[in-house]
Amino acid sequence: FRFAKPIAKSNRLALSMGANFSLAGVAAGLVLMLVVPQVGTNPQEGQAAGAAALRQGGSANQEEPPGSVQSLASIDWFTPQATVATSDNPESSEAGCSQNQTDPEPIVCEWGDPDGDLDVAVIGDSKVIQWQSAIEQIATDEGWHVSSYIKSACAFSTGMQAAKGEPYTSCAQWNERMLPLILEADPDVVIVSNRIDNALADPTDVDSRSEQVMQDALAERWTQLAEAGIPVVVMLDTISPGDISVYECVADNLDNLEACTFDREEGIERSAAPVQQAAADRVDGVRTIDMTEFICPEETCVPVIGNVLVYRQTSHITSTYARTLAPELADRLVPAVNEAVG
Repeated sequence: FRFAKPIAKSNRLALSMGANFSLAGVAAGLVLMLVVPQVGTNPQEGQAAGAAALRQGGSANQEEPPGSVQSLASIDWFTPQATVATSDNPESSEAGCSQNQTDPEPIVCEWGDPDGDLDVAVIGDSKVIQWQSAIEQIATDEGWHVSSYIKSACAFSTGMQAAKGEPYTSCAQWNERMLPLILEADPDVVIVSNRIDNALADPTDVDSRSEQVMQDALAERWTQLAEAGIPVVVMLDTISPGDISVYECVADNLDNLEACTFDREEGIERSAAPVQQAAADRVDGVRTIDMTEFICPEETCVPVIGNVLVYRQTSHITSTYARTLAPELADRLVPAVNEAVG
């Protein structure tokens, strides 16, 4: 407009038009701020405490404990926004480091300290790699060289699992290739986790799912590693919201986040943690890491802690929240790894 011939003839008119359009834009922005809920907008960098709020006991002006249902009433923003939560993934997911559900060929990605003295293998499905942002920070600090071997919805076990209503044959094939690969790599320690809590008693029948069979399959795989002199540390599965899609619920209930809470004990039972713990108890030397108290510190689990959205999809935590948990994870994982490697 400013350079249109009828307007450019007069500097006064051109500048006036520019000022008026600028004012119109500001007015439109103010109207949007008034009518659009501001809960969920991204804060300035460094403001979101996440799990640090639990360590600090909340801010000085916060009457309710962080992570409680009551604390939700004081939340006026959080990150990541619910509408983009599914994109808040660990870096390896975006770098093609997770094998799909069709291809049985293992994919190896390296991160952490490239010159690290301790070789750590991270193996499993999305439930172990969800911790990458925290583990990578720990690995950098501790001098660990990390190699990851991830396959979608596939536990590192000896059993046949199911996927999309069919026996998950590519997972079984991936497992067959993974064992000799890891035995040859001979890492100092293996960190594993999985979201699947059952396997097929009959490898051809998806209706024969069994937690006991899965427990046996995990224990057998971890025993194979232990007998080869490779210690195992299990990251227990994260607590599950069940039928609640937390990020979608939050997006629909910005003015009532309490609608997106769920029971802690029920969430634990819905996860693979009980099966993992039972399998670990059967194998000498296997250590477990349980981060439940930092993901759900109260009897009722909440969707936002320290202005950070906890969950992205199903029972996966956001990479942002995992990153804020690095100090708590380090307090548990570093001693476990040090004890395991002697």
